[in-house]
Amino acid sequence: MSVNISNWNVEDPKFWHSKGNRIANENLGISIPALLWLLLSGLCGV
Repeated sequence: MSVNISNWNVEDPKFWHSKGNRIANENLGISIPALLWLLLSGLCGV
């Protein structure tokens, strides 16, 4: 799913509660496992 964000203003509490928090959590949910996979594959030499 690709979404273009025309207004990313994390300092605005309204924006953060309406859209920003969900988008940030989705990004973390994808990036943390990817980072762990990268680190483990580097350590194990896969």
